[in-house]
Amino acid sequence: MSNILLSQFILFLFVFIRLTAMIAVAPVFGDEAIPAQAKIALGLFLSLTFFPIAAKNAPSLNSQLAQIVVTVFQEATIGLLMGFSANMIFSGAMMAGEFISFNMGLGFAHFFDPNLGQSVTVLSRFFYVTSILIFLAINGHHFLLESLQLSYSTVPIGGLSFNESMFDEMMKLSRTIFIVAVKISAPAVVCLFLTNVVLAILARVVPQMNVFLVGFPLQVATGLLVLLVISPLMVFVFKKLLLDFEENFFEFVKVI
Repeated sequence: MSNILLSQFILFLFVFIRLTAMIAVAPVFGDEAIPAQAKIALGLFLSLTFFPIAAKNAPSLNSQLAQIVVTVFQEATIGLLMGFSANMIFSGAMMAGEFISFNMGLGFAHFFDPNLGQSVTVLSRFFYVTSILIFLAINGHHFLLESLQLSYSTVPIGGLSFNESMFDEMMKLSRTIFIVAVKISAPAVVCLFLTNVVLAILARVVPQMNVFLVGFPLQVATGLLVLLVISPLMVFVFKKLLLDFEENFFEFVKVI
């Protein structure tokens, strides 16, 4: 009886480690504004919820200390891989903000972001918050929980394997960062580029005009106007990209 209880406790510990590792770095759940105690409590609650699923697909566990340590490392790695991968599309949204800020001349407007532990531009933070709101509006947090459920079916306890398929899917998800950044920032970047072309022509036609004095406020005004006009389109584009990203993320979970 004691051996059965011990094996069940060890299995629960493995489930808790995978869930908590993902929660620590996943979008929304891993935000620095959420206290660590709340994350641990959520991890315990989800562990109790997913324990029957994990136990159903779990292989026979080895109670030797060395094997337990290896399995703990595997479960933590699975959780961290899933959490970091889920954040890639939001990194793309922040990169789009960096592109637009640079072309608007607002690249110097930085502030410290506690989530990243570094300084980011104002527009990057704006795009990040907007993407998180869209993520919540389409029940993206449910998608994270579904991916966890899927992971226990496709990757049982201690079933981590670093194979070629996993690296291929990881590369596909990595490309999402640049695809999202380009698609979201393209309208604003193109308009700002054309503004610079017009300023360059004016500088040649009217040499007496101080282009730098006129150009900076014109670029900022043009950028803000373009963002105002294309905001509904950007929301639609990001929503579509997020739905496509969910499908790719599920494929990644299947091959871990």
